[in-house]
Amino acid sequence: MIEALLGAVKKLDEARQALGNALPQLAETEAAYGQALSSAGYEAEEVLEICASVPPKATEHLGELLAVRGKIMDYVDDLRGQQEPASDVTGKAVAAPVRPPAPASAPPSYTNPHGDTYPKEAAELAASLPPRCTHGATGQKTVGVPRVNGQLAPPIRSGGRQDDPQVVDAKKLLDNLGFTEKQADFLKYHVEVKAAALAQKFPSVERVEMAINNTPCGTEQFKDYWAVCDRVLTKAFPPDGTKSLTLHGSYQDNRPFSKHYGRPVT
Repeated sequence: MIEALLGAVKKLDEARQALGNALPQLAETEAAYGQALSSAGYEAEEVLEICASVPPKATEHLGELLAVRGKIMDYVDDLRGQQEPASDVTGKAVAAPVRPPAPASAPPSYTNPHGDTYPKEAAELAASLPPRCTHGATGQKTVGVPRVNGQLAPPIRSGGRQDDPQVVDAKKLLDNLGFTEKQADFLKYHVEVKAAALAQKFPSVERVEMAINNTPCGTEQFKDYWAVCDRVLTKAFPPDGTKSLTLHGSYQDNRPFSKHYGRPVT
C-alpha cells in the first residue's frame, strides 16, 4: 500500500514539474499574441484576456496538486505508524530498523525526487525543481520556485531575451543599485536578480521566499568577485528596509542551506 501511494506521489511531482515548466511559455505566448494582433490591427483585448487568465489558473492547479500531495504523505505517515514490527522466518518479532539520529547541528531537511536535499521549510517549493545544477557543467538552467507574500508563484528561470519583462526589470534594478553596464549585462539574466526585481517593482510585495536548484554566485563560487548575486541581494534588501528575500537551496555536497536578505522575519 505504501509503495503504491509513494508511486502516486511521484506521478504528482512529475505533473507539477510539467505544469511549472509550461508557465514561462504561456507568458511568452501571451506577449506574442499581443504583438501579432496589435500589428495586424485587430481587437486584441478579448484574446489577451483569455491568455492572461491561463497562468493564474495553472498556478491554482499547482496549489491543488500540492494539497493532494500533502494529504497522501500524511496518510503514508499514518500507515507507517500503524505497521507492526516485521517477523523473521522463525516467527520471532523483529524490531523495525532504527534510523540513527541526525547530528544536532543539522537542520530538518527534505529530499526532492532528484535526491537533492533542501531545508524542510522549502519542501513544497523544492519538489517542483529540476536537478541541482553542477558547477562547471554547460547547458544548465537555474530555476527558482517562489512564494510571494506566502502564495505560490510561477517558476523563474535564468536566461531569456533582452526584451523579456523580467530581464528588463532586473536591468533597471541593477542600474538603480549602481552596477555598471557590463556588470548588469551579466547579472540581469540570473534568477535571484529577477526575483529581487519582482519584489522591488511592486509595493505590495513584502516577502519573497524561493527555492533554487543552484547557489547564488558569490556564496559557493565566484567569492572573490564584486558583481555577484549575493552582493546584489545584500544591496537590494537592507536589514532596515521593508522587504525581504529568503533563498533555499542545496550545496554541491548536497547540504541544504537558507540565506536571508533584508528585513528580519518575525
